[in-house]
Amino acid sequence: MAIATSLIGIAGEEKIDPDSCVVSNDSGCVHGTIADENGTPVKEIEVELLLADKTGEARWYSRKYAWTDKKGRYTVTGLEPGKYLVAVHYYNAPNLREPFATAFYPGADAETDAEPVVVGANLRAMLRQLRLRILPLTTVKVEVVWPDGTRPERSNLAFHNLSYPSQAVIGDGAPQVDNGTGEFTLPEGFDYDARATIQCYAGKLIESRESPVQRIKVGGSATPKNLTFTIPGPACKLWQPK
Repeated sequence: MAIATSLIGIAGEEKIDPDSCVVSNDSGCVHGTIADENGTPVKEIEVELLLADKTGEARWYSRKYAWTDKKGRYTVTGLEPGKYLVAVHYYNAPNLREPFATAFYPGADAETDAEPVVVGANLRAMLRQLRLRILPLTTVKVEVVWPDGTRPERSNLAFHNLSYPSQAVIGDGAPQVDNGTGEFTLPEGFDYDARATIQCYAGKLIESRESPVQRIKVGGSATPKNLTFTIPGPACKLWQPK
């Protein structure tokens, strides 16, 4: 089967795996590697292929994606012929585990500077390594209280990066805060909407309460040293999963 231009060859890059790219008479595939700015392979990060001629919801519903392996390699198969943007953190916000700025192949920060990848039927597109810029991180101290100043036994945090409206909350789920004191580490350079939540036991129902949202800027002197979230209403019995 034909192979589109092979561009791998930079010293220190992980070797390509062309056999992972499966093509057909109707579709092609894209294969490449992801590393950080120091050349270290990035594993388990989502790589998205976006049709360059689509926008909005049409782009979202037509997107294809894959996760990198432990060597930073990814393969996206079943691609209809067309021009694609290869991106990391296009829809998903950077977080503590993946503190990388949005990047487009072959190494652009902005979509306008991206190089579309041409995919053809029965063709394998083997791409250069895409390197990701590491963002600085800041840890914010957090307190969660009831209106009377007492602290709930357990609550959760939710931070929404406003630069990524398609993702509601960043991080792995909602980080837990025990006894009202905790912290959350965030990539710098963004505005966030932050809140705390708690699940109350209400007989046969679970009552979810949320603190008012606080909008914060993270980066430099603008970063708040501490955040206090007040859960409305009287203290309640904590819901415990069985």
